[in-house]
Amino acid sequence: MTKEGTLYFWGTGVFGSFFEPKLVVDLDIIQVSIGGCFGAALDRDGLVWTWGSNSNGELGLGDFDPRAYP
Repeated sequence: MTKEGTLYFWGTGVFGSFFEPKLVVDLDIIQVSIGGCFGAALDRDGLVWTWGSNSNGELGLGDFDPRAYP
């Protein structure tokens, strides 16, 4: 996350490999938490953005479908 609140991903994970930073969210992100299989970001407006495997419905979207991006 940049100081301007832009969120980038890079590395290898369940959704593939990103060898260079990839822009994911271009909003005012103020906090990010990453776990083993999912992540969440909070924006300045209080919205929570989630992504990950969602195998147990942990993304809070009412389904079990994986999401590669918030």
